[in-house]
Amino acid sequence: MLCFCNSTTNAYPVELRIYQVLNQLKDPISDSFLNLESLEVLSLANNLFNDTTELENLHSLHNLTTLNLSHNNLTLDAIYLHALWRGCIVFEFSSNNFNGGIPDAIGELSSLFLLNLSHNALTGAIPRSLAALTLLEVLDLSVNQLRGRIPEELARLTFLSFLNVSNNVLVGGIPNGPQSQTFSPNSFEGNKGLCSFPLDRHCNRSPGAGIMLSKSKHKEIEWEYVFAALGYVVGLGSIFWALLCCRSFREPYFEKIEELKTHEPHSLELVRSPEAVEEGKTHEPHSL
Repeated sequence: MLCFCNSTTNAYPVELRIYQVLNQLKDPISDSFLNLESLEVLSLANNLFNDTTELENLHSLHNLTTLNLSHNNLTLDAIYLHALWRGCIVFEFSSNNFNGGIPDAIGELSSLFLLNLSHNALTGAIPRSLAALTLLEVLDLSVNQLRGRIPEELARLTFLSFLNVSNNVLVGGIPNGPQSQTFSPNSFEGNKGLCSFPLDRHCNRSPGAGIMLSKSKHKEIEWEYVFAALGYVVGLGSIFWALLCCRSFREPYFEKIEELKTHEPHSLELVRSPEAVEEGKTHEPHSL
Protein backbone atom coordinates (compact mmCIF):
# COMPACT_ATOMS: atom_id res chain seq x y z
CA MET A 1 0.00 0.00 0.00
CA LEU A 2 1.16 3.52 -0.83
CA CYS A 3 0.42 6.56 1.30
CA PHE A 4 1.16 10.21 0.44
CA CYS A 5 0.22 12.05 3.60
CA ASN A 6 -0.06 15.71 4.51
CA SER A 7 0.42 15.00 8.19
CA THR A 8 1.00 12.13 10.51
CA THR A 9 -1.88 10.33 12.12
CA ASN A 10 -2.17 7.92 14.97
CA ALA A 11 -3.45 5.03 12.88
CA TYR A 12 -1.85 3.41 9.83
CA PRO A 13 -2.68 0.35 7.77
CA VAL A 14 -0.60 -2.57 8.93
CA GLU A 15 0.27 -3.50 5.34
CA LEU A 16 1.61 0.01 4.56
CA ARG A 17 4.79 -0.34 2.50
CA ILE A 18 5.49 3.17 1.15
CA TYR A 19 5.01 6.31 3.21
CA GLN A 20 5.76 9.87 2.17
CA VAL A 21 5.08 13.07 4.11
CA LEU A 22 4.44 15.99 1.80
CA ASN A 23 4.14 18.99 4.15
CA GLN A 24 6.63 20.69 6.47
CA LEU A 25 6.15 18.30 9.31
CA LYS A 26 7.89 18.93 12.58
CA ASP A 27 5.76 16.98 15.05
CA PRO A 28 7.20 13.82 16.63
CA ILE A 29 6.62 10.54 14.84
CA SER A 30 3.89 8.60 16.60
CA ASP A 31 4.50 5.21 18.18
CA SER A 32 1.90 3.55 15.95
CA PHE A 33 3.91 4.57 12.92
CA LEU A 34 6.99 2.87 14.34
CA ASN A 35 5.08 -0.41 14.50
CA LEU A 36 4.74 -0.63 10.71
CA GLU A 37 7.05 -3.59 10.27
CA SER A 38 6.09 -4.02 6.60
CA LEU A 39 7.19 -0.49 5.68
CA GLU A 40 9.87 -0.58 2.98
CA VAL A 41 10.08 2.99 1.65
CA LEU A 42 9.96 6.05 3.89
CA SER A 43 10.31 9.62 2.65
CA LEU A 44 10.40 12.44 5.20
CA ALA A 45 12.13 14.89 2.87
CA ASN A 46 11.48 18.64 2.88
CA ASN A 47 10.23 18.81 6.44
CA LEU A 48 11.43 20.50 9.61
CA PHE A 49 12.80 17.51 11.49
CA ASN A 50 15.68 18.31 13.81
CA ASP A 51 15.17 15.77 16.58
CA THR A 52 17.84 13.10 16.58
CA THR A 53 15.86 10.96 19.01
CA GLU A 54 13.00 10.58 16.55
CA LEU A 55 15.37 9.23 13.91
CA GLU A 56 16.98 6.77 16.27
CA ASN A 57 13.54 5.27 16.91
CA LEU A 58 13.18 4.44 13.22
CA HIS A 59 15.56 1.51 13.57
CA SER A 60 12.55 -0.59 14.60
CA LEU A 61 11.45 -0.57 10.94
CA HIS A 62 13.29 -3.76 10.09
CA ASN A 63 12.09 -4.06 6.48
CA LEU A 64 13.00 -0.52 5.53
CA THR A 65 15.02 -0.45 2.30
CA THR A 66 14.71 3.19 1.23
CA LEU A 67 15.00 6.16 3.59
CA ASN A 68 14.81 9.76 2.39
CA LEU A 69 15.52 12.42 5.02
CA SER A 70 16.85 15.07 2.69
CA HIS A 71 16.20 18.79 3.14
CA ASN A 72 15.57 18.79 6.85
CA ASN A 73 17.50 20.37 9.69
CA LEU A 74 18.91 17.19 11.19
CA THR A 75 22.14 17.25 13.14
CA LEU A 76 22.48 13.52 13.55
CA ASP A 77 26.12 12.61 14.06
CA ALA A 78 27.17 10.54 11.07
CA ILE A 79 28.70 7.94 13.34
CA TYR A 80 25.19 6.58 14.02
CA LEU A 81 24.20 6.06 10.41
CA HIS A 82 25.53 2.53 10.06
CA ALA A 83 23.89 1.34 13.25
CA LEU A 84 20.32 2.45 12.54
CA TRP A 85 19.25 0.87 9.24
CA ARG A 86 21.50 -2.01 8.22
CA GLY A 87 19.03 -3.39 5.69
CA CYS A 88 18.65 -0.20 3.67
CA ILE A 89 19.74 -0.03 0.05
CA VAL A 90 19.02 3.71 -0.41
CA PHE A 91 20.20 6.45 1.96
CA GLU A 92 19.12 9.93 0.83
CA PHE A 93 20.37 12.29 3.55
CA SER A 94 21.37 15.37 1.58
CA SER A 95 20.90 18.98 2.69
CA ASN A 96 20.96 18.54 6.44
CA ASN A 97 23.45 19.52 9.12
CA PHE A 98 25.09 16.13 9.58
CA ASN A 99 28.45 16.58 11.23
CA GLY A 100 31.43 14.51 12.25
CA GLY A 101 33.24 11.93 10.19
CA ILE A 102 31.81 9.19 8.02
CA PRO A 103 32.31 6.02 10.12
CA ASP A 104 34.41 3.13 8.84
CA ALA A 105 31.57 0.81 9.84
CA ILE A 106 29.49 2.14 6.95
CA GLY A 107 31.29 -0.49 4.91
CA GLU A 108 29.14 -3.07 6.71
CA LEU A 109 26.05 -1.93 4.76
CA SER A 110 26.76 -4.48 2.08
CA SER A 111 23.39 -4.05 0.31
CA LEU A 112 23.71 -0.30 -0.16
CA PHE A 113 22.90 0.88 -3.67
CA LEU A 114 22.70 4.67 -3.21
CA LEU A 115 24.38 6.87 -0.61
CA ASN A 116 23.79 10.62 -0.72
CA LEU A 117 25.36 12.67 2.07
CA SER A 118 25.83 15.84 0.06
CA HIS A 119 25.29 19.38 1.37
CA ASN A 120 26.09 18.61 4.98
CA ALA A 121 28.92 19.48 7.36
CA LEU A 122 30.84 16.20 7.30
CA THR A 123 34.54 16.34 8.15
CA GLY A 124 37.51 14.02 8.13
CA ALA A 125 38.59 11.65 5.38
CA ILE A 126 36.57 9.53 2.99
CA PRO A 127 36.70 6.06 4.61
CA ARG A 128 38.43 3.27 2.71
CA SER A 129 35.72 0.92 3.92
CA LEU A 130 33.39 2.31 1.22
CA ALA A 131 35.20 -0.05 -1.13
CA ALA A 132 33.41 -2.92 0.64
CA LEU A 133 30.09 -1.67 -0.78
CA THR A 134 30.43 -3.72 -3.93
CA LEU A 135 26.81 -3.08 -5.02
CA LEU A 136 27.09 0.70 -4.70
CA GLU A 137 26.11 2.55 -7.88
CA VAL A 138 25.56 6.12 -6.65
CA LEU A 139 27.83 7.95 -4.21
CA ASP A 140 27.39 11.67 -3.56
CA LEU A 141 29.61 13.32 -0.93
CA SER A 142 29.67 16.77 -2.49
CA VAL A 143 29.55 20.08 -0.61
CA ASN A 144 31.00 18.96 2.70
CA GLN A 145 34.31 19.58 4.45
CA LEU A 146 35.95 16.25 3.70
CA ARG A 147 39.75 16.31 3.61
CA GLY A 148 42.64 14.15 2.50
CA ARG A 149 42.93 11.89 -0.52
CA ILE A 150 40.28 9.96 -2.38
CA PRO A 151 40.96 6.34 -1.37
CA GLU A 152 42.51 4.24 -4.12
CA GLU A 153 40.17 1.45 -3.08
CA LEU A 154 37.18 3.28 -4.58
CA ALA A 155 38.53 2.41 -8.03
CA ARG A 156 37.51 -1.20 -7.31
CA LEU A 157 33.79 -0.33 -7.25
CA THR A 158 32.98 -1.65 -10.70
CA PHE A 159 29.24 -0.93 -10.38
CA LEU A 160 29.74 2.72 -9.44
CA SER A 161 28.09 4.76 -12.20
CA PHE A 162 27.78 8.11 -10.42
CA LEU A 163 30.36 9.74 -8.13
CA ASN A 164 30.37 13.31 -6.86
CA VAL A 165 32.95 14.57 -4.37
CA SER A 166 32.99 18.17 -5.59
CA ASN A 167 33.36 21.17 -3.28
CA ASN A 168 35.33 19.58 -0.48
CA VAL A 169 38.97 20.00 0.61
CA LEU A 170 40.36 16.88 -1.08
CA VAL A 171 43.92 16.64 -2.38
CA GLY A 172 46.11 14.34 -4.47
CA GLY A 173 45.54 12.29 -7.57
CA ILE A 174 42.16 10.92 -8.57
CA PRO A 175 42.25 7.10 -8.41
CA ASN A 176 42.51 5.50 -11.82
CA GLY A 177 40.10 2.67 -12.51
CA PRO A 178 37.61 1.39 -15.09
CA GLN A 179 34.78 3.54 -13.71
CA SER A 180 36.81 6.71 -13.13
CA GLN A 181 37.23 7.07 -16.90
CA THR A 182 33.48 7.69 -17.18
CA PHE A 183 33.17 10.45 -14.54
CA SER A 184 32.97 14.08 -15.63
CA PRO A 185 35.27 16.84 -14.30
CA ASN A 186 32.25 18.29 -12.49
CA SER A 187 32.41 15.35 -10.10
CA PHE A 188 35.72 16.62 -8.70
CA GLU A 189 35.65 20.39 -9.12
CA GLY A 190 35.89 22.69 -6.11
CA ASN A 191 38.83 20.73 -4.67
CA LYS A 192 41.89 22.86 -5.41
CA GLY A 193 44.25 20.10 -4.33
CA LEU A 194 42.90 17.41 -6.66
CA CYS A 195 44.71 16.54 -9.90
CA SER A 196 44.91 14.05 -12.79
CA PHE A 197 42.20 12.81 -15.16
CA PRO A 198 39.44 13.86 -15.69
CA LEU A 199 40.65 17.26 -14.45
CA ASP A 200 43.02 19.33 -16.56
CA ARG A 201 45.46 19.68 -13.65
CA HIS A 202 48.49 17.40 -13.73
CA CYS A 203 49.93 16.10 -10.50
CA ASN A 204 53.28 17.74 -9.88
CA ARG A 205 56.10 15.71 -8.45
CA SER A 206 56.53 16.52 -4.78
CA PRO A 207 59.74 18.34 -3.68
CA GLY A 208 60.72 15.31 -1.65
CA ALA A 209 60.64 13.11 -4.75
CA GLY A 210 62.99 15.51 -6.55
CA ILE A 211 65.42 15.41 -3.67
CA MET A 212 65.37 11.63 -3.62
CA LEU A 213 65.96 11.49 -7.38
CA SER A 214 68.93 13.84 -7.07
CA LYS A 215 70.42 11.73 -4.31
CA SER A 216 69.93 8.61 -6.40
CA LYS A 217 71.81 10.11 -9.34
CA HIS A 218 74.59 11.24 -7.02
CA LYS A 219 74.93 7.74 -5.65
CA GLU A 220 74.99 6.31 -9.17
CA ILE A 221 77.93 8.58 -10.17
CA GLU A 222 79.84 7.56 -7.07
CA TRP A 223 79.36 3.91 -7.94
CA GLU A 224 80.83 4.53 -11.40
CA TYR A 225 84.01 5.79 -9.79
CA VAL A 226 84.11 2.77 -7.52
CA PHE A 227 83.74 0.36 -10.44
CA ALA A 228 86.44 2.17 -12.43
CA ALA A 229 88.88 1.98 -9.52
CA LEU A 230 88.02 -1.67 -8.98
CA GLY A 231 88.73 -2.46 -12.63
CA TYR A 232 92.12 -0.75 -12.43
CA VAL A 233 93.06 -2.71 -9.31
CA VAL A 234 91.93 -6.01 -10.84
CA GLY A 235 93.88 -5.36 -14.04
CA LEU A 236 97.08 -4.40 -12.22
CA GLY A 237 96.71 -7.32 -9.84
CA SER A 238 96.36 -9.71 -12.77
CA ILE A 239 99.68 -8.52 -14.21
CA PHE A 240 101.48 -8.96 -10.87
CA TRP A 241 99.96 -12.38 -10.44
CA ALA A 242 101.12 -13.46 -13.91
CA LEU A 243 104.66 -12.25 -13.23
CA LEU A 244 104.86 -14.10 -9.93
CA CYS A 245 103.07 -17.32 -10.69
CA CYS A 246 103.22 -17.84 -14.45
CA ARG A 247 106.71 -18.71 -15.73
CA SER A 248 105.64 -18.85 -19.38
CA PHE A 249 104.61 -15.21 -19.08
CA ARG A 250 107.38 -14.01 -16.75
CA GLU A 251 110.41 -15.11 -18.80
CA PRO A 252 109.34 -13.53 -22.14
CA TYR A 253 108.37 -10.38 -20.25
CA PHE A 254 111.81 -9.90 -18.69
CA GLU A 255 113.58 -10.89 -21.92
CA LYS A 256 111.70 -8.12 -23.65
CA ILE A 257 112.79 -5.68 -20.95
CA GLU A 258 116.47 -6.69 -21.43
CA GLU A 259 116.13 -6.34 -25.18
CA LEU A 260 114.87 -2.81 -24.82
CA LYS A 261 117.77 -1.94 -22.54
CA THR A 262 120.32 -3.35 -25.08
CA HIS A 263 118.97 -1.26 -27.94
CA GLU A 264 118.75 1.91 -25.92
CA PRO A 265 122.15 3.48 -27.18
CA HIS A 266 121.14 2.90 -30.79
CA SER A 267 117.87 4.56 -30.08
CA LEU A 268 119.66 7.56 -28.67
CA GLU A 269 121.91 7.70 -31.74
CA LEU A 270 118.88 7.79 -33.97
CA VAL A 271 117.47 10.79 -32.19
CA ARG A 272 120.63 13.00 -32.26
CA SER A 273 119.99 16.58 -33.13
CA PRO A 274 120.89 17.97 -36.59
CA GLU A 275 123.60 20.21 -35.05
CA ALA A 276 125.36 17.15 -33.64
CA VAL A 277 125.26 15.51 -37.05
CA GLU A 278 126.84 18.56 -38.74
CA GLU A 279 129.53 18.77 -36.04
CA GLY A 280 130.44 15.14 -36.65
CA LYS A 281 130.87 15.85 -40.32
CA THR A 282 133.37 18.71 -39.74
CA HIS A 283 135.65 16.53 -37.64
CA GLU A 284 135.78 13.70 -40.13
CA PRO A 285 139.41 13.24 -41.48
CA HIS A 286 140.00 14.03 -45.12
CA SER A 287 140.60 11.01 -47.19
CA LEU A 288 144.08 10.67 -48.69
